Order: sequence, then C-alpha cells, then structure tokens
Amino acid sequence: EDQVYRLLVETMGEAGLNTTPEGKIFFCNRQFSKLVNTPMEKIVGQNLEKFVKESDHKKMAEMLIKAKVEPLRKRLVFLTADGISVPAWVSANMLKHGDSVSICLVAMDQTELEASKEAVRQIAEQREELKIQQKTLRVQNEELYKAQIELEMSRNRYSDLYDFAPVGYFVLDKDGLILNVNLTGAALLGVKKSLIIGKHF
Repeated sequence: EDQVYRLLVETMGEAGLNTTPEGKIFFCNRQFSKLVNTPMEKIVGQNLEKFVKESDHKKMAEMLIKAKVEPLRKRLVFLTADGISVPAWVSANMLKHGDSVSICLVAMDQTELEASKEAVRQIAEQREELKIQQKTLRVQNEELYKAQIELEMSRNRYSDLYDFAPVGYFVLDKDGLILNVNLTGAALLGVKKSLIIGKHF
C-alpha cells in the first residue's frame, strides 16, 4: 500500500510531499524538487519553512496545525534555491500510519496563471488611464474649440468695426503699397476694395 501511494505521488503532475506535523519533510516527489529547484536529497530531512517565503512562515505553520483537524487549501509562496518566488495553491491532508500522523501536501504552481492575471490587471489599468487621457483630451479640445469660436467672433467684430468705421483706413508698407483698406476708404475712392490692395498709394 505504501509503495502504491509513493508511486501515485511520484507520477502525479503536481508537487507532493509528506511532513511531520511540525513541518519536517520525510518524502517529496520530483515535481516538488522542480518547483523549488532543489535536488530531492537536499529537501528530505529539512523543515518545510526552508522552502517557503519568510512572510508565509506563520501561514504555513497554521496550515500544518489545522490539517490535523480537517483538509484545507491555502496559497503559499515557495522559494527556489536561487531565491525566486513561486506562488502555489497547497492542499493539506492528515495521513495516519498506525499510531503516527503525517501531513500530505500537494502544491499546484500558480506562476503562469498569476502572471497572466497580473498582465490582465495591468492592461485594465492602462485602459482606464487611456480613458482618463481621452476624456481630458476631449475637454481640452472642447475648450480649444470654444476659444477658437470666441476668437473668430472677436475677429469678426474687429473686422466690422474696421470696415464700417466712419473714416477711411489705409494700411501701407514702407514703400507705400496698400496692404489693407476698409470699406469706407474704398468708397471714398469709388473703387472696389480688391482693386486697391497691392497698389501704390
């Protein structure tokens, strides 16, 4: 029975290990060895906390205690030999061997899934930022459009004041060529405005 159990644990796709209720590892499969990037012979005999991120040590200890009462599942972050964090969902169950008790742990690597979720979260954030930027740009465009309308209206008012002033206005360059003339000035000469501009005064 023990050999069948070990064969099952060894051939399953998830990382598996057995510990004492205090966390000392007395068996692990190759998948757990790969998970923490550590040879199996350097895992067996060690305490589980050596392969768990320090911030999760308390959670791990609580998990081992509660697993003696009922099966449970928690997220733990393991550490590889070179210090890389590996998030995993860990199921813990108590196993009885006659008078002795051990804890069976099965860990499912969540690195790719959490990386995908993080990528989705970042894309969502970027979309929100883009929406805010688009809204800001839309407001700025509306303000610019209003300013252009007001400028055009001011220009038209100025143009009307200039063209219909009671006196004739002539704008000349330094050589005496007419650059602009108002309607009153053109009427004084009795010719169209378009025929005056560009002529010598």
